[in-house]
This record gives sequence, structure tokens and C-alpha cells, in this order.
Amino acid sequence: NTYKTKEQAERVAFEQLLHRKLVKFAFENNDKEIDWSNYKQDKFSIAYACHSNDLFFEINTSNKKFGQVYFTSVEIVEKAIKEFNKDLIRYFTSNK
Repeated sequence: NTYKTKEQAERVAFEQLLHRKLVKFAFENNDKEIDWSNYKQDKFSIAYACHSNDLFFEINTSNKKFGQVYFTSVEIVEKAIKEFNKDLIRYFTSNK
């Protein structure tokens, strides 16, 4: 892949690395498989509130979003937010 600027290439590399880290974290920490056919199973993801600059979790049961990493419990998603806080804030606040 080629990019117009070095900054664009660095941004994409950062985003891809963070995504891989979150996928690995979910794989290592989720206590069960995520079953998208089971709407009764809660699935948790990381979200960002622009107005307060806060990371938080969202609960989802049946709507899978492109590129989103899902966790099986509140405790696991909060652990991910704590572990990757600085990179997540950078991801959500820097211009794309």
C-alpha cells in the first residue's frame, strides 16, 4: 500500500496495530465465544464520548458493526479500556 504522506501511513499502521492488540486481548480474555445468533447474549464494545473525552462500554445484542472488537463482559471491556486507554484516546481524538 502507498499513502500520500508519511503521516497517513503512520496513522494506518497505528490503527491496524491497535486493532490487532484489541482482537488478541479479546481472544485471551473473553470467557466464551460470541454467538451472533444468540440475541440474549450481551456483547460489549468500546465507545468514546466526544463531549466529555471519556471512554465507556456499549452493550449490543444483535447488531455487529464493521471493524468493532467485542467482549463478553463489562469487566473485560473495562480492563481493555484501562490497558489501552492512551492509544484509544489517541485513536478517537486524532484526525483521520
